[in-house]
Amino acid sequence: MGLIIGVDEAGYGPNLGPLAVCATAWRIPSELNSDNLTEVIPRITADRPGKDEIQIADSKVMYKPGSGIETLENTVQVMSRVTGFHLELVSDWHSWISRFDPQWTNQTVDVPWFHGDR
Repeated sequence: MGLIIGVDEAGYGPNLGPLAVCATAWRIPSELNSDNLTEVIPRITADRPGKDEIQIADSKVMYKPGSGIETLENTVQVMSRVTGFHLELVSDWHSWISRFDPQWTNQTVDVPWFHGDR
């Protein structure tokens, strides 16, 4: 078994909003690696996705201000279903994260951007 490990951050700095840092680890069969993974799944991924494809790339490639977040949303929806989760609503995300860290929900109670106060 091999692993693909990804780390990313998102944020606009302390004056404009939250900073989020995330790491993921995906188990893959030993014969797959980051060099040949796109050869194995070329029919569902594309640099410029069409109706039946998703884009897997850096968010800065997938999202430009003013263009909407539909491409990002589509990829998240597909990948969440592939992994057995159905994350469509913010409440689904809260529930999913709480599975791994039951205290997480309590920690976000006083965070303004979770309440639309900011």
